[in-house]
Amino acid sequence: MRNFIVIGLLVYSLFCGLHFVDAKVSQEWIQWTRGEFEVPSEIQEAKNVSAVRPFLNSETEFTRMAAVRRLGEVGGEQVITLLEEIFKKEPYENLMPPEGIPIVKLEIIRTLERIGGDKAKSALLDILKKYWESGPKVKDKKYSYDDGDFTTVVPLILKALYKWNQDKDVFQVAEKIALNEDLKKYFGHPGDIRQNSWQLYLKGSMRKQGIDKEKDSAKYLLDFVEDVQKKGVASESLEQTKIKAARSILGEYDESMLSSLHKELESEYLKELKNSKGKEPNRCVELSSKKSLIEVILREKSKKEK
Repeated sequence: MRNFIVIGLLVYSLFCGLHFVDAKVSQEWIQWTRGEFEVPSEIQEAKNVSAVRPFLNSETEFTRMAAVRRLGEVGGEQVITLLEEIFKKEPYENLMPPEGIPIVKLEIIRTLERIGGDKAKSALLDILKKYWESGPKVKDKKYSYDDGDFTTVVPLILKALYKWNQDKDVFQVAEKIALNEDLKKYFGHPGDIRQNSWQLYLKGSMRKQGIDKEKDSAKYLLDFVEDVQKKGVASESLEQTKIKAARSILGEYDESMLSSLHKELESEYLKELKNSKGKEPNRCVELSSKKSLIEVILREKSKKEK
């Protein structure tokens, strides 16, 4: 159980910026998993790919990780194939944390995201497909957190692909993962495979339906949340994850637009309440729920700004 808590905290910290220190997991290691480190001067001084290469073969994981970052800086799109080769050479160790956290692979994913472009996107998609098809190296997927490699690589790639959320090929992969029956077997936590795949899937679904404007998207997501809630939402269930994904997307939207939408819902609520002669019909309950969700998101946005 303790190891589950550690891997959960590691993944949570990877995507949500949580700071903690565990007896086995130093603060320094947590920072490395998030890509928060300074490239050593001897690596930073490398001005081209040839000068970086020796560091890529180091036995020290941190050195290889730092070299990957520098490789992306000096090589750009020209080193994408090399980054893919490095990823394949890195050992796959389905171990519990901290040994099972593949910091070099995580930095390759972040580097590909920073490089951008179709070639980098294709590289990320290729890695994601292979990992998803292979699955975690455990007997039961509900214990996927025992495989630190799978548990950190897959959600980080999904997060990296978010910048391409309007692309058809990204949507197709996200759809395959989000709608897969096995997804509910994975234990849920913020920024995990379930939430990140559903965020990509929802964004792609809206694009597919021609929903482009923020206000229209917000209305779609509010309706989506309402539909999920009507079916009942158990704690840590896939349904709860879907709601978290929708809320996360809503949190990206413009504050003034959300405030304007809240006023529209408030006006409609009062009108419905008046027509029902003081009684609160189902439509009023639904409108009240949507208003409350926007209020929560606006408060969260306000806290972040502070």
